[in-house]
Amino acid sequence: MNKSEFVQSLKVKSVNALFELLKFGNTGSSQIAQDYVLEIISELKSRELSKAESIVFENLAEKTLIEKTPVSVVTDSQEKLTEKTSEYSRYTALKTISGLLSILGYILIVVGFVSMFYFFNNNKTFIGIAAIISSIIISLPMIVFSGLVTVFIDIEQNTRKTNEALNNSK
Repeated sequence: MNKSEFVQSLKVKSVNALFELLKFGNTGSSQIAQDYVLEIISELKSRELSKAESIVFENLAEKTLIEKTPVSVVTDSQEKLTEKTSEYSRYTALKTISGLLSILGYILIVVGFVSMFYFFNNNKTFIGIAAIISSIIISLPMIVFSGLVTVFIDIEQNTRKTNEALNNSK
């Protein structure tokens, strides 16, 4: 692989993959030439690194005895704001069921009110009141369950992100 192909291949690699290449280049037993190691370092310098990544980079740069230049550091909050998730959406079936239950619950409430007014106009007040009460009793648990499913999905996402952040900081 010539140098230009190597430089192009670095642009698509993740930061962790670049760290591994740099570690491998620092062992001395590797066949990576010094100018290739410099290309890895320049690629890492061109990227915005999180605080944890910049610490790892500084440690690796010290081992290579390469002149260190300031690395642009992105705070964790900025990183999360600009992070683009490339992974597919998780739990699509649960989200769909949650949405359908919520919509069905609200439709039942509307049907209860319509039937209440219908029965009130036909002088069947008791049946109208029973219709609205029963529609609320049936639809309220549906709406609450829909909200609970959404909360549990959010808890899972937050737990996963926290776990990833803790693993990346080690």
